Amino acid sequence: MRCYHSDLTRSCAGRNHSIDFGMEKLHSEIRYEYDQTDTGAKIMIATANLKALKAVHEFLRFQIDEHRTGDSTEVSDAGKK
Repeated sequence: MRCYHSDLTRSCAGRNHSIDFGMEKLHSEIRYEYDQTDTGAKIMIATANLKALKAVHEFLRFQIDEHRTGDSTEVSDAGKK
C-alpha cells in the first residue's frame, strides 16, 4: 500500500497552519511505504535528497514531541537495510 505525504502531515496542519517542514515542496523526492503488522503498521520514509531527509527528521521530531511518545529524537542507522 502506498502512503502519501499529505496523509502523514494532515494532523499537523490541522492544528498549526504555520508548520512547514519542507516536505511538501520536496514531496517528489520522498518515498513512503506502508506495511500492516500484527500490532498496527510500519511506515518507511526514504529519500536520497539531503534537504528532504532533514525535513523528514524535523517532521518526525515534531510528531514525537507533539504526541509525547517518549521515543528518542536522535537519528541513527539502526533500521537501515
